[in-house]
Amino acid sequence: MVEFIQEFEVKPEFGGQFELLFGRGGAWSRLFSRATGYRGTTLLRNLQQPERYLLVDLWDSTALREAALKASQGEYDALYEQLQKLGKVSKEPAWYTVRSAATVHPLPRSRQS
Repeated sequence: MVEFIQEFEVKPEFGGQFELLFGRGGAWSRLFSRATGYRGTTLLRNLQQPERYLLVDLWDSTALREAALKASQGEYDALYEQLQKLGKVSKEPAWYTVRSAATVHPLPRSRQS
């Protein structure tokens, strides 16, 4: 599995709207949820600089993500244009692969911050 990571800097007045695009049932998940090889998305918000976000998509392979983009290029382009109106892409996207993982026992959902 591979992780696609991209950083965004969002205008403060658009933070909530930006987060909704990536939430459950949001435009991003609707776009990729039907794609072969897509495992999910995590959106991280920087605590020191709350206008900065990291988008982390988990895929079975880079080839499957590229195929999904090709199959829905028009929809992806429209969504990406919408994202650019909310802020800017701070860094070029990059692919990562997990080299090591720790076992973590998450808190119940109601206790997480």
